[in-house]
Amino acid sequence: MKTSTTVKKFAALSMATVVALGGLLLMGAASSSAAHAADPTDGKYRLTFAPAGPYKNGDIVTVTTEGFSPNSPVAIGQCAVGRPVTGPGDCGASKIGASRLLQANAQGVATGKLTIIVGSLQNSKAPVESCGPTKPCYFGASNITNAKETTGEMYKIKYVGAAASTTKTTTKTETTTSNAKTTTTAAPKTSALPKTGPKETAMIALIGLALFQVGLIFAVRATRAAPRRVSF
Repeated sequence: MKTSTTVKKFAALSMATVVALGGLLLMGAASSSAAHAADPTDGKYRLTFAPAGPYKNGDIVTVTTEGFSPNSPVAIGQCAVGRPVTGPGDCGASKIGASRLLQANAQGVATGKLTIIVGSLQNSKAPVESCGPTKPCYFGASNITNAKETTGEMYKIKYVGAAASTTKTTTKTETTTSNAKTTTTAAPKTSALPKTGPKETAMIALIGLALFQVGLIFAVRATRAAPRRVSF
């Protein structure tokens, strides 16, 4: 009798664990899907550049925006990385060619030219920001009538001198530890972030549903296997 009770408790505990795990996976899949849908920089609003860089002060870059609402006013400009953009005074001044207001066509595409600024952006809202090899900035584009339509900080600006400075430092370090005349140092590989796209979310949801169903099967079998008491 004691053995039968222990088996029943173990079966019930296993069933509860499987059901809970299945529920957690389903909740995780739903959260992942919601986070992916809420990401404003998922590639819908895009920028292309000609030339592609790296750039030096005074270079002229043709910027093309895609994905914005038809016929909407789209502002493009150079902005300091990490600074919240709440208005035109946060990014580079238009008087020096660091920003420009464009009009998207019926396909949501707009094209304009920017002048690369290495130094002060002369933005009207304090503090005044700077760009350059040691002052990271990015190309940004936003629909000024709909703040949700923005490219965010996706497009970092590559400056002449930034890559050369890094290579020089790396070569000097390697020379002190090796007698080789020429040293080539590969950039460290960054580990890829786990994919959380629609396919992965669907797989997680299916696994969670399967575990949930297994838990229900355990519950039904445990109920049927339980001995019935006969009263006289």
